[in-house]
Amino acid sequence: MKKIAYIILPLFLLVFSSCEDTEPEVYDGDSLSYFEETSKTFTVQAGSTFSGVVLVSEATSYDRTFTLDVDDSSDAPAISYTIGTNLVIPANSYSGTFEVAGNVLEVVSGTKLILNLTSVEDSNVATFDNKLTLTLEQFCPFVRDNFLGPMKADEEGYTVYDVNVTAGALANELKISNVWDINPNSETTIFLVEEGYVVEFPPYQDNYLYTSATYGPAYVAEGEGTWSSCATTIDISFQVIVSAGSFGVTNISFFKP
Repeated sequence: MKKIAYIILPLFLLVFSSCEDTEPEVYDGDSLSYFEETSKTFTVQAGSTFSGVVLVSEATSYDRTFTLDVDDSSDAPAISYTIGTNLVIPANSYSGTFEVAGNVLEVVSGTKLILNLTSVEDSNVATFDNKLTLTLEQFCPFVRDNFLGPMKADEEGYTVYDVNVTAGALANELKISNVWDINPNSETTIFLVEEGYVVEFPPYQDNYLYTSATYGPAYVAEGEGTWSSCATTIDISFQVIVSAGSFGVTNISFFKP
């Protein structure tokens, strides 16, 4: 059993601010262009495309083209994607879109396509938000039964130990025994959400973990995470809370033995 080394007590900070009104700052410099988002996950299935957006601070009365190139640090195989050639900011618009198509048969899950915004007609590429990291994931249908049964838990800073996963009442609900390697009879509930492949947790009162001799009942709280249907893995982060406060953040990766 792990040793509980420390506990973080709640801190309450009072922040005072002036009620004096301030004028909003308005950018009045040269035209700048940049990506709307700089990090996204693209789950590739047959016929799917990712649409990205380039923003520009000034509109013009004519169409303008922009260019993209693939950063040298990209590790996504070139055969796994195609970048569209229609790279235009329409007249009287502050944005233009581009598309990346994925080749589902060639995608290597977890690889990254990193795009640089290299030029925009009659605008300057900003020194910020000029690089987009697109993480490619191959689509695999969610089959809950694949996650059931024995799994290994690799807890950051601790060790690898055994857990068991059973089905919950909802179609995407799992119950994991022995989270934190402290109570083999515990059942920590999580939900695998297909949109974004994220992990959600119920209210902490529904995730009792164990009773500490020092602090009383302990619960799993502040949980979040991601999962992969292709790899049959779950990665979660959470805190264990008790009446006196909370322990530090725990990170665990679950995988099939």
